[in-house]
Amino acid sequence: MTTPNKDLQALLRKYWAGETSLEEEKTILEHFAGEDQVDEEDGDALYFQFLQDARSLSSDKDYTDQLPAGKTPARRLVMWSRVAAVAAMFIGLVWVGIHNYRESSRDTYQDPAAAWETTKAALALVSHKMQEGTKSLEPIQELDKLQIIRDN
Repeated sequence: MTTPNKDLQALLRKYWAGETSLEEEKTILEHFAGEDQVDEEDGDALYFQFLQDARSLSSDKDYTDQLPAGKTPARRLVMWSRVAAVAAMFIGLVWVGIHNYRESSRDTYQDPAAAWETTKAALALVSHKMQEGTKSLEPIQELDKLQIIRDN
């Protein structure tokens, strides 16, 4: 393989920078397409040879002729299995929704007074825990009194 001339080297720099036109790219491809023996150390030559080979392979065959015309039995089976899976999920979600709705509507207390006392106890516990949580904020309130931190 011969060493590329200065014009080709300039074109290659433009190509790798993404600044070539279509005509310049055709010139580069034509240059490397004419070489039968490619030096393995010349990365540009290997790349463009591979690119040329890939283009010739993809244009030699029309792959759309090999595709089946209609739906095969395997495709129908896949389609119907997807439909069955969606239907099963839908039925399951509806059943769970109806079952949970019926279960959640039951009262837990028969006596309203007992329910009221339990509610008061739960709210008192929440209030006590909230008050304990604000004790750690007392040093911050002291800073507010000193007015060290001011809003602008």
